[in-house]
Amino acid sequence: MDSNYWTRRRPVTRRRLLGAAVATGTGAASLALVGCGSSGNGKKAASTTPTGSTAAAVRGGTLKVGGQAALVSPNAPYNYDGPYIPNIYAIWDNLIRYDSADLTPVARLAKSWEFNGDKTEITLELRPGLTYHSGAKLDAQSVVDGFKSLTDPATPVSQVAGVAKAYVDSVAAVDPTHAKFTLKRPGDLIFDMFEYWYVSNPANIAAIKAGQAPDGSGPFKVTAIKPNQGGTLAKFPDYYDPAVLDGIDYKQMPNQASMAVALKSGDADIILDPTYDDSETLGKSGYDVYTTKSLIGEYNFGMNTKGEVTKDARLRKALYHCVDRQRINDAVFLSKAHPMNCLWPSSSPAYEKRYDADPYDLAEAKKLVEAAGFSNGTPDLEVMIGSSDATNLQIFNIIQASAKQAGINLKVNQVDPTTFSSQFTKGAYPACFQVRFGFNALHPDTLFVMNFQVRLPNSENFDTPEYQKFQSDIAAAKTTDERKALYQAFNKIWDDEMWVFLTVSQPDQYIANKKVKNFSLNDFSAPSMAKVGLS
Repeated sequence: MDSNYWTRRRPVTRRRLLGAAVATGTGAASLALVGCGSSGNGKKAASTTPTGSTAAAVRGGTLKVGGQAALVSPNAPYNYDGPYIPNIYAIWDNLIRYDSADLTPVARLAKSWEFNGDKTEITLELRPGLTYHSGAKLDAQSVVDGFKSLTDPATPVSQVAGVAKAYVDSVAAVDPTHAKFTLKRPGDLIFDMFEYWYVSNPANIAAIKAGQAPDGSGPFKVTAIKPNQGGTLAKFPDYYDPAVLDGIDYKQMPNQASMAVALKSGDADIILDPTYDDSETLGKSGYDVYTTKSLIGEYNFGMNTKGEVTKDARLRKALYHCVDRQRINDAVFLSKAHPMNCLWPSSSPAYEKRYDADPYDLAEAKKLVEAAGFSNGTPDLEVMIGSSDATNLQIFNIIQASAKQAGINLKVNQVDPTTFSSQFTKGAYPACFQVRFGFNALHPDTLFVMNFQVRLPNSENFDTPEYQKFQSDIAAAKTTDERKALYQAFNKIWDDEMWVFLTVSQPDQYIANKKVKNFSLNDFSAPSMAKVGLS
C-alpha cells in the first residue's frame, strides 16, 4: 500500500474510518431480501473529457505514459487485465467492438458484417490491405487461425476463450477478406466475444510468452521491452487509421505515489489509476482528470466453497452482511464510486429491483456466524489480495474491522500478481480473495461463460448440481422469455449460495498534463490511443 495514502488530509481519516467500522450497526436488508444491483438510482460515474483537452494537436511527438503494470502482460494477447488497458488498445485492435453502453457494435478491423436470416451465421468483411506489425497479412485465414488460438491449450488462459467455445461452432475463410462464423447461440451475443478479442498474429503467441515483442494489429508497434521499466512503441504506418503520435514511451512505476511524482516532474504526460487523493489534488492544480463510466469492473469478495470454513453458505452470507459499501465508497473512493449489492448494474436485463437493498447488517451477520457453529468466532480466514493493489487493501481493512464484530476473523495475504493469477484461476487458495469483477455490463449470458468467478469451473469452486443445470439451461435458451426466467433463477441461486459478491464499482481515472490533447475514453474505458496527440 502507498505509505503516504493515510497520512494525507482526507474527508475521513483512518482512525475515524476504523472507529466507525467497529461500531455495531444494522442495515435495512434481511436474509430473505439480500441486495441485487446498485444503490440509489443505479447510475454509473460519467466518462469525462476535461475542458480544453480537445484543442488542436500537432502530428508527431512521443507520449510519456506512466502505469504500474508491465508493458505487455505475460498472459497476452487475449487475457483482459485492467492495468494493461492503455497498452492493450495501443498494440491491438478488435474486429468489432462496443463504444457505448447500449451495446451498439462498431466497425474496427472488420469494416462491415452481415447475418444470415436466422442469425446462425455472421460474415465479416475485413478492411483491405490489413497487416500485423511484422508485415504478415491480416486476412480472413489469419482470423480463422487466430480464433483457433483462442482455445489452444498452448495459449494463456483468457476470459474471451469461454465465449469463443460457447458461442461459435466454426469459422471459415470465404475469401481473403471475408470470414464466416457459424454460431452455437444465434444472434447478437457474438458481439460480446468481439469486444474482448484483441486480434494478434497467432504465430507470435509463443514469443510473447517468452518475453518478446507482440505482433499486434493496433496503431502502435512495440519496439523495445525493458523488464520492470516499461518499453517503447512506434507508430505503425500501415494501420488503417494512422496514429497522430510518432510513438509512446511507457514507464512502469513501482506504485501510485511514484506515478504522481512522475507526472508533476514531467517524466510522464499521463498516468493511469492514481490514488483518489492524488486525482483530487492534481485536478485542482490544473491537470486534466478523465474518469471512466465503471462499466468494466467492480471490486468483489469471493469465497472458496470447498474451504474448511467458507464451505458453509451461512458463513458466506454473513460476510456479505459485513460489508459497509457506503463507507468504502466515501472513505476509499472519496464518494466517486458506487455501492454495488449484486452482480448486475441496474441497466442489465438480469437486474431485479426487488433485491436492491443495502445488506450491511452486523447483527444478522453475527446470527449467521453462530448458526454456522462459531459462537466464539472463526479461525483466521485468509483473504488473498494482489501485492500491488493498494485500493483492495484499503477495502479489506474496512471489511476486516466490521467482520471482527460479527465473529469473523480475517487476515490479509498479499501475493505477487503472478501467484494471485495462478491461485485465483485454479481456485487454489484456502478461504477468500478480493479482486476486480467484470463483464456484467454485456449481455447477461456472457457473464456465465466469461467471468472467472461465475463460469464453470470458477474461482470459488462453486459447482452444485443446481448451478450445473442452470448453465446447461442458459446455453440452450433460445427466446427472450426463456432467458429472463433463467436470469431470475440465477439470482435466486446467488442469493442462496453467495459464493461471490460485489462491494463497489470502480471508476478508473487518468490524469494528464496540458500537453495531452484529444484523449478520450469510450463507455467501456477504451482510450483513444490512435487519436491522442501533443500540443
